[in-house]
Amino acid sequence: MKVLHYNSYLVRNLPEQEIKKYEQYLDPNYKEILDNWAKTPRMNTCLLRSFQTSIDRTGTKKHFCNIKNLYPTPKWNLNFKKTFSEVSDERAISLLNENKVVNVYWSGGLDSTNVLFSFLNNVKHKDQVIVRMNYNSILESGFVFETFIKNNLNYKIETVRLNGVFLDPDQLHVTGHLGENVMGDNGRHIGKKMNDKKLSLTDSIFDFLDETTYEFFKPVMDKFCPMEIETIKDFEWFMIMNYRWQNSALAHMFLIGNKTLGNNFQSVVKPFYDSYDFQQWSLQNNLYEKYNFDPSIDKPDIKANLLRIAGEKIKDYNTNKNRNASCYTNYNRNYLLTTENFENIFVSDDVVRQVYNIKFDFDRTKNG
Repeated sequence: MKVLHYNSYLVRNLPEQEIKKYEQYLDPNYKEILDNWAKTPRMNTCLLRSFQTSIDRTGTKKHFCNIKNLYPTPKWNLNFKKTFSEVSDERAISLLNENKVVNVYWSGGLDSTNVLFSFLNNVKHKDQVIVRMNYNSILESGFVFETFIKNNLNYKIETVRLNGVFLDPDQLHVTGHLGENVMGDNGRHIGKKMNDKKLSLTDSIFDFLDETTYEFFKPVMDKFCPMEIETIKDFEWFMIMNYRWQNSALAHMFLIGNKTLGNNFQSVVKPFYDSYDFQQWSLQNNLYEKYNFDPSIDKPDIKANLLRIAGEKIKDYNTNKNRNASCYTNYNRNYLLTTENFENIFVSDDVVRQVYNIKFDFDRTKNG
C-alpha cells in the first residue's frame, strides 16, 4: 500500500516501538534516505520542514515513504501566451461546465478570493455557487463578504472541526489550494531562511546552496525544468512547484478526516489552481521571462484580475490587503498519513505526546 500524503515531522520522528506498525508504508532503506536528506542545513531546510510533505514529481530521487506520485511533471510548452486572467476564467468555466453545484471554500485570502471572483465573472446562474467560509474568513476580508457575498450569493458559515465538514459527493468542492505554488510565493518560504547570509532572492543559487545540496538537487532540477535554475528565487519556484505540489493539490484540510469520499476524492475536491495552464503560466512568469516581482506587493496578478472583474469597488481592498495565514480549517496532530485508497492513518495520543512533547488539556479520541 502506497502513501499519498503524510505528516512529515510525525513520520520521521516515530518512536522505535511504533515503527514496526507502519513499516509497510516506509521504504526499506528509509533511515539511510532520511540521513541523506539531512546531510546539510540547507537540505534539511528544503526537504524536512516541519509539516511540509516533499514529493519529487520527477521521481528522480527515492523517498523515505513508499510514495505514489499522483502529479508527474507536465510537458512544458515554451510558446504558451495566456494571461493569468484568461487562465482563471477558463478554469472557472471548465468547472462550471461539469453542471454541478460548486462549493467555493473561501478562506478570505487572495488565492481563494480570486477563485470566488473567477466564478462570479463566469457563472450564468448564481445558485450554482455556494460560498463556504468560517468566521476567520470574514475577519480577514470582511469587505469582500459584505460587498460581494452577503446579499449576492448563497453561503454557509462553518463552525466545525476537520472531520465535521460534510462534502456532498454529488457536488464540486473547490479550494484556493496551489495558488501559492503557481504565484511563485515571492520567496516567502526560503526567503525566511536567508538572513544568516544577508542574501537577496535575486542572488545566485550558488550563494544559497552548498555544494552537497546543489549536487543533490541538480539532476532533479534538470529533469523538472527546461530552463536553468539560476537565482534563489528560481530555486524557490522549483521547490514549491516540484516538491510541494502534491502536498497542496490534495487539499489536506479535507483529506484529513474525510470518511465519505474514498477514491472519489479527486473527482469531488478540486484545487482551483490545479491545471496544466496554471502551471504553464507559472513557468512563463516566474522563470522563462524572469518575472520582475516586488516583495512589497503581494500577488499582483491576482489583484489585477480582481480589479478587472470588480472595478473601482475593489481598489481599496487591493491596496490594503496584506498577507495573512489564511486557513479554512484546523490541523489534526494525530494524523500520520493517507494511503492510496484515501484511508487516513492516525496515531495515538501517547505517540503525539512523545514526539511533540506536549500535554493535552482535555481527553481526545484516537482520531482527534
